[in-house]
Amino acid sequence: MDAVALSRALLEETKENADLIRLSRSYVQKARELLLEKHRSGGGGMEITRRFRDYRHGEALAGIARSYLPAFPELEEIDFELDLLPSSSWHLGVTEQFRDPPRVRLRPARPTNPSLTYVIPHEFTHLLQRPLRLVPQGERACDLYAMARAGKTFLVAPSYLRVPREARREWRRWAVPAAHLAHEALAARAAGSRTYLVRWERALQGCFGVARSAIPKWETSQTSSPPEHAGSSGSPRAQVHGGRKGRFPRPSPEPPIGLKPRGSRAVRWRGRPSPP
Repeated sequence: MDAVALSRALLEETKENADLIRLSRSYVQKARELLLEKHRSGGGGMEITRRFRDYRHGEALAGIARSYLPAFPELEEIDFELDLLPSSSWHLGVTEQFRDPPRVRLRPARPTNPSLTYVIPHEFTHLLQRPLRLVPQGERACDLYAMARAGKTFLVAPSYLRVPREARREWRRWAVPAAHLAHEALAARAAGSRTYLVRWERALQGCFGVARSAIPKWETSQTSSPPEHAGSSGSPRAQVHGGRKGRFPRPSPEPPIGLKPRGSRAVRWRGRPSPP
């Protein structure tokens, strides 16, 4: 992109000299060919490393990464590499922002791994933080901005934002509402709010609470039908979740043979008779 801009500027400044015009046009053509080659090898400003291409799932993973580039048009302004992490790494993805050019590294995984739908947009958003400086610093802000751009495709919940445990287990149901709430939180930030991250977390918690309250409480338990007997208070919470009130009596287990039962002073041998 910089080569094309410089060549065009040179072409405008040398309108009178035919030789310089011819030279500038040749530079423009070479710059366009170079950009076209980069688009073919990676996509946008992304360049696939040889190690990534040699990986057996490298082409499929590169295709997944290319599918997220339209959500990050700013990445066409910079060059960055897509590389692999060691298979023993604890990280799903790492962005080396202070490198020249920056590098996004993914841990080897199968293309069907659902975590890739979150890791790749998250690492691309790190490039928006630095070197482009279009997104505030921090992992939580990175999660929110990634969700606003590609959150509808997330198959797993974001790692750094607070998400209810039940919603994290069933994130495919909450991906679209969470993305809409992310847009609202960023709109609040543009209006001057500095608590946009907490705003998103509270909004998601509120939506989850409303959705959960609409379900009968006996359906959220392990039983397939509501309990027939209620406790003294008759509260469904005590019935379903095993509270002290309304708890069904459990038969006390018999003590093993030859052991002293609790609360008894005498030792009773139920097996062989006691020695004389």
